[in-house]
Amino acid sequence: MRKDTQKKPTQGQIRLRRTLIDLSPLFGLVLCVAVFALLTGGDSLSARNITNIISQFIITCLVAIGAVFPFSAGALDMSLSGSMCLSAVSGALAGVATQNAVVMIVVTVAVSILIALLKGIVSAYLDLPVFIVTIVLSSVLSAVALFMMGNQTTVSIQIGRAHV
Repeated sequence: MRKDTQKKPTQGQIRLRRTLIDLSPLFGLVLCVAVFALLTGGDSLSARNITNIISQFIITCLVAIGAVFPFSAGALDMSLSGSMCLSAVSGALAGVATQNAVVMIVVTVAVSILIALLKGIVSAYLDLPVFIVTIVLSSVLSAVALFMMGNQTTVSIQIGRAHV
């Protein structure tokens, strides 16, 4: 009868392995940043580029934070991206037209509420699961926002000293 010659890992080895596994996404991020820095000659690490990345990323972070509660309650709203897009575009266009931040915020919130009502009414009236309605509305809402934007890709508004 042959004895098992493999040693069992010690607690320290198990902890080290678990730590390395937990840190692997961070290592991947550092590797990606280093590769892009090398490929662009350091331009990807410029202050302007990092500011642009953070400015674009913060919106996604805020929406993700807001989506945690409904998703954890089991309300899988697949039109979240389309709803956010149409609400933001509507608010931005209202802000550009009026040069008023309060109007911009009110329009954004009002459009968001109207979209939520639309989802509920369509789901109830057509007797469809909300999940199906939100899948379809995701594309429709994004298309409406793109139509509203026309040939623009960004909307910029100057209110007082703030540039939104």
